[in-house]
Amino acid sequence: MLNYLRFLASSLAFLAITTAVSAETLIVGEAEIIKRVISSAPEAQIAREDLGIAEASLASSKSVFDTSLSVEANYTRDELARSSTFFGTRKDTTNWDLGLSKKLPSGTSTSIDWTNQRIKLFNVPTISGTTVFPTDPTYESIVKLSISQPLLKNFGGLSDRKQVDAARLALKSSGLATKTRIASAIHRALSLYWQWVIADANASVWARSVADAGKFLDLTLERKRLGTAEETDVLAARANLLNRKNGFAQAEILRGQIVKELKVILDLSSEDTMRPKDSGPRETYNKISDADTEIASAFSKRWDYLAQKSEVERQNIGLVSARNKRWPELDLIGTLSLNELTTSYSSTLQDVDNPSWTVGAALSIPLENRAARAETKKMRHEEAKAVILLKSFENEISNSVAELVSRLKSNLEVVANAKKAEELQKEKLRQETDKYEIGRSNSETIIRYQDERQQAGMGALNAWSAYLQTVLDLKLAKNELVDL
Repeated sequence: MLNYLRFLASSLAFLAITTAVSAETLIVGEAEIIKRVISSAPEAQIAREDLGIAEASLASSKSVFDTSLSVEANYTRDELARSSTFFGTRKDTTNWDLGLSKKLPSGTSTSIDWTNQRIKLFNVPTISGTTVFPTDPTYESIVKLSISQPLLKNFGGLSDRKQVDAARLALKSSGLATKTRIASAIHRALSLYWQWVIADANASVWARSVADAGKFLDLTLERKRLGTAEETDVLAARANLLNRKNGFAQAEILRGQIVKELKVILDLSSEDTMRPKDSGPRETYNKISDADTEIASAFSKRWDYLAQKSEVERQNIGLVSARNKRWPELDLIGTLSLNELTTSYSSTLQDVDNPSWTVGAALSIPLENRAARAETKKMRHEEAKAVILLKSFENEISNSVAELVSRLKSNLEVVANAKKAEELQKEKLRQETDKYEIGRSNSETIIRYQDERQQAGMGALNAWSAYLQTVLDLKLAKNELVDL
């Protein structure tokens, strides 16, 4: 009896320690789990980094419309030997240029360039005291405007804009996929949380079973002392108690494993302590609607389904762009240049008004055009594949939600029956134990009834576990775990 009391006291003390609230203990429930996963879970952090990569891809696709600034300057001193010194023996040339270019969303390529050149000749021959060419520096400044507008391939900037639209849809899909991954991480964490709550309850069931076995051993020893029980009854009672203690130890191991997995998901260290806010399993789904209502809700909320719809739209854009690339390149081009050439740079800048302009067209026709035709074929298959996946997704969601709704209703019935069965087994054991005390039962029956009560308790916990897992699965299927 003393040994039993010591074991029970130590077990209860251990359970109390694991559930005690201290300044260092983190009390977690469903709400705390969700917040922790969103803010700290490695999976959520990785998902957000992937979203950042997608955002960079969108910015990269827009770079085709970036403004480009070019600046160039150079100086050349030419004293190479010449066959004639008509232009002197040395020529110094200085160039400094500035240019801006930009492609517009309409597909129009524009540029403006400002070029400047300074030339000075040395040792130019003279005729009758006059130099053949001026030895003073000469300055030329040119302002040039250029424009090019595609008329067939990339007409109106279609290919460029579609590329940006596709990147924008890819970013949208990535954002939805990120939310889906975070929701999946929350689903996993909440599943472990309720497994933890069940494991706590399971340890309590085994502790109670140890208590029942201890009482039975004490009662058997008393009957042995009175001569109404055999030595074999005592041996059976002792073995029964040891088996219950082993079951309790295994329950503690299982609980520790679950807590370890939950800490990993929540990014907690092994030194961190926590306890569940819920002391036992409970109903967590308020109202079960009919399957059609639940399915319609899932279609309107599921991020992964909406992401696949965006993927279909993105592939359609890619197909339109690929078809446009099959056209020949026909570009309307035009340039306008203004210049001035004097020996004074300031005068040159003031009088840049001598025009030169060009208007024309450029046509380029790839005769085989295999690359564009191959890309069009590829995009056609990619679009068809995306549509097939979307339809498959719709079918999977419909069947999954309908099955989960049906399963949840069955789970509730199983939980109710299991709780009733546990109460009946408890009462059966109590009555049989009373009969054993007065010699109207035997140790074999008591041990069997204890097993049956233990199995009923574990059966009730298994029923709760199945119910809670189904609730989480249904909430994930309907995207009701978290609102991001």
